[in-house]
Amino acid sequence: MNKADRDKQLADFVKGRNFVAYTNSYSIINEGFIENFMDTVGYIIDNGESLNLQNPPATIYDQFNNLYAGDNNFCILKYHYGGWDLDTLKDFHAEYQKQIVGQDSALNRLMPNLYRMYKKRNKKPIIIMLYGASGIGKTETAKLISKTLEGKLMRKQLSMYQNNDAFDYLFGSSHSKGSFAKDLLEREANIILLDEFDKANEVFYSAFYQLFDEGLFEDSNYRVEVGNSLIICTSNFKSEAEIRKAVGDPIYYRFDDLIYFEGLSTASIHIIIEKILDKEFEGLLPEEKEVISYKELLNVYKSNAERFMNFRHIEKIIKNDLYSRLVNELVIKRDEIF
Repeated sequence: MNKADRDKQLADFVKGRNFVAYTNSYSIINEGFIENFMDTVGYIIDNGESLNLQNPPATIYDQFNNLYAGDNNFCILKYHYGGWDLDTLKDFHAEYQKQIVGQDSALNRLMPNLYRMYKKRNKKPIIIMLYGASGIGKTETAKLISKTLEGKLMRKQLSMYQNNDAFDYLFGSSHSKGSFAKDLLEREANIILLDEFDKANEVFYSAFYQLFDEGLFEDSNYRVEVGNSLIICTSNFKSEAEIRKAVGDPIYYRFDDLIYFEGLSTASIHIIIEKILDKEFEGLLPEEKEVISYKELLNVYKSNAERFMNFRHIEKIIKNDLYSRLVNELVIKRDEIF
């Protein structure tokens, strides 16, 4: 088949069809295809019904923009993430008080930052650091914010960012590989959690300078706008001085707010004990509830409140003890009877 026949056959194939390339579609094509994308898809543009590109690499985006800027048949559609209004802020405040125990001071510091998102005064993200002991509500706070806005939280564990793979992930390598930029493009909500931020290798912090300053993240393949977002960093340090020493001044002074999460008081531990025990008892069968006493267990756990460290510790101890008691009553003792 000569070139003319091949071109006609291809033109006939694409005629009247709609073509879509999703974010991950570009992973299967090579660099040469990317660099000469317009030449390759010319048949679709000239003969097809439409060509829709979701989150194309910057090289492809620039090729289209250079050729078709101002053309009414070329348009850029941007996804608009759910935002705050006064009712949503009120709902979050009420829900926080129900779910996050003992952190009223942190809530009072957090709310003005969320109100700033509601005002939408600029494209710069709001960058906050939540710090304090482990297991007292920092990560759960980020999850609740994202849940309120009805989107899955984008969460990255920065303690894992220590090697060359992490470098490629943050700064970009081949467009076919996963990257921080791709994950930003695919996020469901404008809430981004950078967990254990202080534990990343310090060489990686420079990747966040432009993101924190301008709401723009660029690597070797993608440009991502992250305007009017909330970026939450966490740390287990107990003071701002420790955080500043760990991350350095260039990052430290980019935080819009640093919010301390206090250690749990005895009263807070009592509330958490009751919440966990209530939840576990709801899932028990009638015969299981007959052999153990809720009130007795509640009194035992509360009387040992000073031994508990945080939410995860309380939950682990209660579950282990509760099910050990059930095994003893329903398996071991019953087996001895028979």
